[in-house]
Amino acid sequence: METKDDMLHIVSRKFSGKRHTWRIICYPVGGKKGSENMDYIALFLLVYDDTVVDEAAVVAQATFSLLDQDGNPVPSYSRTTIVKYDFSQELRPLGIYKFINRKDLEQSGLLKDDCFAVRVDVHLVGEAYNNKEPLPPSTQHLGDLLSKSKAADVEFRVGGEMFPAHRQVLKARSPVFKAQLATIKDEGTTTDTNVIVQIIDDIEPRVFSALLTFIYTDVCPAEMNSSSDVGMTQSLLIAADKYCIHRLKLICEDRLCNRINTRSVSILLVLAEKHSCPSLREACFDFLGTKEVLFEVVQTKEYEHLARSCPTITNQLIYNVLNRKKADTADWSQEVQVSIIKIA
Repeated sequence: METKDDMLHIVSRKFSGKRHTWRIICYPVGGKKGSENMDYIALFLLVYDDTVVDEAAVVAQATFSLLDQDGNPVPSYSRTTIVKYDFSQELRPLGIYKFINRKDLEQSGLLKDDCFAVRVDVHLVGEAYNNKEPLPPSTQHLGDLLSKSKAADVEFRVGGEMFPAHRQVLKARSPVFKAQLATIKDEGTTTDTNVIVQIIDDIEPRVFSALLTFIYTDVCPAEMNSSSDVGMTQSLLIAADKYCIHRLKLICEDRLCNRINTRSVSILLVLAEKHSCPSLREACFDFLGTKEVLFEVVQTKEYEHLARSCPTITNQLIYNVLNRKKADTADWSQEVQVSIIKIA
């Protein structure tokens, strides 16, 4: 690894995937003196393409892993996060502020000659939803196929609305649809035109429409860009989870991470717990990291629902705040003690 002159961080050599070039940035001291991150090593992923595409974004899921002396990832020291890169803002790294405590690293037995190795696995989640460039021809053709209902061989009845679709497209994009449609002739209703009709009663029509559109075109609905329509993103995440549209689920999770406030955080925590959204859960916990914010949230009706639905989460929140308070007090006491020693 190459060390910068200021010695504040270490930047790896460039490494390339199929479409982008990246660097890893390591901060041995993850935060300023007195901050809660100062005892941790921070790791970040930086997109380092030679050209920056204006107003485009790429969403990537990155897993940082500490390696043992044989070069194998250590499961207990592997962290995954959803990282959004805005190409219109050059050299903007995002990652994990608390990858590993430095004392824990020193005692882990993973150091060799005072060095440690890190591996990052980058999985591109998507670019299309924030990209103004024309869609690939195949995507446009599939979109036309959906909008014009050409050769549809299955229809979904959702809340009184009908949505024509194509079994082969659905089976290729969703393992759940693939399993359902494999036996659809036995369970569905056949019309006079031999089109199979399926009834879906647990999804709103507009949400199912958005789900189908994404399956065919990889494009998210415009409503997801509005901060006032968080409910649409939540419902779409639930639908994506139900039908195992992993990429759409990650995009929804990323959007919700930017919609956290004192009213929504409890609802989003329940959502994260029920639908296995680790990044959303972590973002909510970070938001509720101080007693002042937690006290304000506790007063809401949404928190009452959280306490009933997921009591273990509320216990964890209180534990985290109390632990942080103890840590802050310990840091203050240590600073005072050091000062006294210096004066003596």
